[in-house]
Amino acid sequence: MNLIPYIHSTDNVSWFVDDLSSRIVAQTGIPSDRFHLGKLILQSLKDDPDFVLQIDGGTGQSETNKSVLQRSIQCAVSLTELGLKKDDLIVLMGYNHLDLAIPLYAALYLGLVIFNVNMEMGVDSLEQVFASKKPKLIFSQSKKILDIKNSLKTYEGDVKLVSFDDNDERDVLNFSELMNGYKNDEAIENFKLRFDKFPTPTRSPLILTPIHWISAGLHFVFSPILRYTRTQSSKPTTREHVYHLINTYKPTHLITTTPYILALLENRGQCDFDSFEFIHVGGCPLTKDVSDYLNLIDITTQKDITEPNIQGELWLKGPTIFKEYYNDPENTKAAFSEDGWFKTGDIMYRDENYNFFFVDRVQLLIHYKNYQISPLEIEKVIRQHPGVLDVIVTSVTDVQREELPCACVVLKEGHRVTEQEIKDLVKDSLSDPKQLRGGVIFLKEMPTTPQLKIDRRKIKEFVINTVREA
Repeated sequence: MNLIPYIHSTDNVSWFVDDLSSRIVAQTGIPSDRFHLGKLILQSLKDDPDFVLQIDGGTGQSETNKSVLQRSIQCAVSLTELGLKKDDLIVLMGYNHLDLAIPLYAALYLGLVIFNVNMEMGVDSLEQVFASKKPKLIFSQSKKILDIKNSLKTYEGDVKLVSFDDNDERDVLNFSELMNGYKNDEAIENFKLRFDKFPTPTRSPLILTPIHWISAGLHFVFSPILRYTRTQSSKPTTREHVYHLINTYKPTHLITTTPYILALLENRGQCDFDSFEFIHVGGCPLTKDVSDYLNLIDITTQKDITEPNIQGELWLKGPTIFKEYYNDPENTKAAFSEDGWFKTGDIMYRDENYNFFFVDRVQLLIHYKNYQISPLEIEKVIRQHPGVLDVIVTSVTDVQREELPCACVVLKEGHRVTEQEIKDLVKDSLSDPKQLRGGVIFLKEMPTTPQLKIDRRKIKEFVINTVREA
């Protein structure tokens, strides 16, 4: 890939957003409106009404900016009629259908607080979330309404429920009923497009994660602003369905996890990946080895790291960093330094040119004696073995309360590898504190979360139970 056009394209996007935000500030006279996502989205939807903003590959339906603008305005007015006001909190729980973004944009117009919730949450977890966040309105699929009602039995506030699909509950609004509250095409202003060629960073990303994950949430927010078409699906993202989405809609961008991209590539003959311009892989350790508002901090001394190639925790500060965990002062205090820097929890290092490289998560570090050991470093060594398909390093605790590195290994089909081989490979490559004193456990496959990330919690529990039974 040629780097120069990519940088130029990125600059074009930056200039465009500056122009968009400047037009909005010129209209309102409010300088901070350049950061107002609701106003940025509203103006962007007006700028190009015929642009196809979103596609549901599960149903084959698509929707233009004009339709999204009309429906989101209808939804915003209906929410106002229901009594919602600035800083009230709404919950979004839904599949990636075309209706999901409508209350999201409406809430951004009105200055509501949006809390995206995992559809897989059980009653107990929902009860804790609702008690903490105190929502005024909850959007959900009908299949989840009963769980939501059960979780609200001890809730003291007044909360309204809206079902995206049809339901038989008398006290639950259907989304279609909510949307009947306001219809007026004259409320939408026409705007002549000022660019012959729009500096869109990518034509069409494929969204496989639910909206409560930032990899999906960012696309929902920025697709109308930067004018690219989201391809998403209201159906479960099985491997076969994802192949269908890729072959049918030819997406150009994908954000996914290491195990999921490996799973997709296993049967590459069923899918044409040539349409992709970028595939970003994250959420799990990778096999391959911003300077503005950035800081690296030694996690032991809490002092700045000023030299290159030294690992530390990444801290951020700037106008777009989130303010707080909603209604959670304890976690908010822990997430920020006393002088306002956000602690990302990511261990990184930079080179002499201020390129930053991810190492590991602070919470995953293994503490052995006076050493802080990165599981990723050990995993990188073990993956060099020709018989290893995947590996996760966790720890077990001995009687002295020391954390001992333990490797969970998935072998390639047809390969036989012994525990001692893995231990010897680590011994030959890494220092004494990083040796596999907790042993090696062979698994048939890695457990994953519904969001396709490797479930380290389950692996940790499995390792603890295995050692306990031994």
